[in-house]
Amino acid sequence: MLVGIFYYIFARMIKSLINKYPFIIGIGCVLIYFLPYLILGENAYIRIHDNLDGEFVYRVIASKAKYLFDYKASVTEVMNGLPRYCLQSGLNMTMFLFCILSPLKAYLLNDFIARIIAFIGMYLLLGKHFTNEKGERNLMRFLVAICFAVIPTSSIYCGLTVAGQPLLLFAFLNLHKGEKSISNFIIITLFPLCSSFILSGIFICIALGIILLIDTIRNKKINIYFLSGLLILGFGYFLVEFNLITSYFSNTFISHRKEWSIEPFVFAASLKESAQFFIQTQYHTGAFFTIPIIIAALISLTIKKKSKVYLYLILSIVSIVVFYFIFKFSKCELGTSIALFKTFQWERFYFLMPMLWILLLYVSVNYITIRYSKYIALGLLAIQLVVIIAGDKDYTANLSGKKSDKNRHASYKEFYASNLFSDVGNYISKNKNDYRIVCIGFPPSVAQYNGFSTLDSYQTNYPLEYKHQFRKIIEKELDKNASLKSYFDGWGNRCYIFVNGLDKSKLYGKRDNAELNNLELNTGALKEMGGAYVLSSVKIDNYEQNNLKFEREFISTDSFYDIYLYKIV
Repeated sequence: MLVGIFYYIFARMIKSLINKYPFIIGIGCVLIYFLPYLILGENAYIRIHDNLDGEFVYRVIASKAKYLFDYKASVTEVMNGLPRYCLQSGLNMTMFLFCILSPLKAYLLNDFIARIIAFIGMYLLLGKHFTNEKGERNLMRFLVAICFAVIPTSSIYCGLTVAGQPLLLFAFLNLHKGEKSISNFIIITLFPLCSSFILSGIFICIALGIILLIDTIRNKKINIYFLSGLLILGFGYFLVEFNLITSYFSNTFISHRKEWSIEPFVFAASLKESAQFFIQTQYHTGAFFTIPIIIAALISLTIKKKSKVYLYLILSIVSIVVFYFIFKFSKCELGTSIALFKTFQWERFYFLMPMLWILLLYVSVNYITIRYSKYIALGLLAIQLVVIIAGDKDYTANLSGKKSDKNRHASYKEFYASNLFSDVGNYISKNKNDYRIVCIGFPPSVAQYNGFSTLDSYQTNYPLEYKHQFRKIIEKELDKNASLKSYFDGWGNRCYIFVNGLDKSKLYGKRDNAELNNLELNTGALKEMGGAYVLSSVKIDNYEQNNLKFEREFISTDSFYDIYLYKIV
């Protein structure tokens, strides 16, 4: 009985605090969520794939004063002079953080701010445009906003690309109602500075354009305020990404994307992949299972009177999944004749899915509260919150102190191994801008982070001519392995020293004890491109056959790997 009384008093107190101080409590919850990162610091596990091995280092390099706004510059540290506009715009707010803070602090602060805005935006959006009722629904609104805030989005992709969508929609719905508050236009104006046009911006603009078109047809007049907001958003993206957009039409160079291969359309496989996107959001958008939301939505179907919002949300989610399937088919049919079908990923409407799913969750639990029980609704909310957090392997690894994925078992400090690479640089004892290296067994982003100039790199856009030149180095290795050959020739974003016998996506560390005894590199082509050294986390037994001279093995207790240094002779 005493436990029941205590629970009742505690629950009432929590609800009262949430009703009075929702933003303070929400920010406090986000801060608690962040405690593992604050406590562990460099020893924290942070996503490596498409994050630390790419986007993170792009910002470290592009934030250097000599590159920040000089879009005509060549980034000499990467690929013998990568055009600057191939990297992130200097006008993006994430770049500002990397300019004033150390890389890790900039990354974590960017992520923290993004999650706070995710919470605030979702809370405001739900409260004003989905329900104004308080009490139990206010608590649910708070919990739903927390669910959205802890989705494992890759905030390095320009901060608010996913996390800021609710706040942006909040501003546009305000304009749709005729609210001319300057705050709405400020939100819309700032959004392009804090998000990615390529990943979500273009699809947000298209979605808003569709809403405007439907609204215009229905009301037989254009909503001027909504149109003004859309024009401001589009113009803002154009200014931020001016150099990237204009470079596409100026044909400054032929991109390696031109040789992207188109996978054959297989009906069953494509249908399965589309279905997977329905039950789990896409990796880069912040992957989480949606089954509790689907259950909540199905329960809500039993209610006779449902709002149009509920139906619109379901229709939007299903439409994106169906479009994904249709686009895969269209790409196979039209990709060879229409360049934009092959070189641009139009299926990225899935970047809108996390917000749509969370909105559907809120609408559904509201119906369940009305028709059945608030405890069922709160139970589904709690399950969804646990599912989101438990599905984030990096976060749970920080909680437990270990990581189960052997291929990615490296903390931030172990991955970049600054002390180890400092020893390598000191041993070579030359200005790092005066020589070029390539890496085997680990991403070149590690070397780039530590100040080395690399011929290999992970880039989403670079000259096709460079790809062909680099391919000569690994030609014999590609010929040995059809999978590696297809991966490099048909995609090529990872312009790496691929080696037959090594997994292309594996990070090779000390515990792997891997060795290479049949390596065949064209070191002549490597030397012609300016290559001077090979840094490998895998021992090369037949280095002499590759015109390499073994210099030294470097060992450090706080690194994920040992490094074998070979000089090209």
